[in-house]
Amino acid sequence: MPRGPELAPYIRERICELKRSAKWGAKRIQKYAFPNIPLSTIHYTLRQDAKRCHGVSIARSGAPHKLTEEDRDRVYDAIQNNPSITREDLLAEVDYKVKAFSIWRLTHEMGLRKWRKMERPYLTPIHTIKRLN
Repeated sequence: MPRGPELAPYIRERICELKRSAKWGAKRIQKYAFPNIPLSTIHYTLRQDAKRCHGVSIARSGAPHKLTEEDRDRVYDAIQNNPSITREDLLAEVDYKVKAFSIWRLTHEMGLRKWRKMERPYLTPIHTIKRLN
């Protein structure tokens, strides 16, 4: 299950302040000051207080990005220079560091949802004659 939104820094600081200065416990803080915040969240906030520097949020863990900013710029430039470029060519542009779906996701993040030029069939001589008639 994904994590919910973080507590606002001022709420987090207020909880820690009540613990330090007023010597309130977690149950008392929850009962009188913040009844809408779960008790487990208050316990966790008080435990994590020592790890925080000046109330700044601790960075959440996660996998690092496979594509660097330079790679993203190269993909964007390649699309701008050649709108009919294929995803396979874009993968070659970034040395196959990611899969094709990641390229699709990257283009959506950049706002390039329909960046590929439509493939229009060329007119054959038969079609041209039919159009003229």
